[in-house]
Amino acid sequence: MGTLYLKSDVSAMYERFRLYGVIVMLVMVVSCLLALPCLRCSKKHFTADSCFGRNGQSNLRPEGLFGPRQKSGRGRIGLLTDAFNQMLDHIHERDSALRKSEARKGAILESALDASSASITGCILEFNPAAQRTLDTPRPVLGKEMAS
Repeated sequence: MGTLYLKSDVSAMYERFRLYGVIVMLVMVVSCLLALPCLRCSKKHFTADSCFGRNGQSNLRPEGLFGPRQKSGRGRIGLLTDAFNQMLDHIHERDSALRKSEARKGAILESALDASSASITGCILEFNPAAQRTLDTPRPVLGKEMAS
């Protein structure tokens, strides 16, 4: 049996790797430089048209960011604006219904002759004047555990 020694010059391979690395870096730099004008154009289009109309007046309402938007264009942006406005209408309707329900529940609880209601875990959810009279105690902090 014998020993076989292989000797190879790998400098050519390292030179190719360096060349490929330089090519990759150049492609990345050129791509970034070409992308900048596109980004500026799209940023200008989306931010200017969505927040401010073509005449420079703000589309934002006194309600803040969640106020209805004016349709600023056709196509996908217009469809997106319509869908957003429909979602806002649903949210406002549900908020209004929830406020009315909470006010109704509060009025019933305040005028009820029965004592407070508690959750299954025993924490006080509501404490009305009838419970205050029945237990002869000032109103406790909501969320406090009921004494057993």
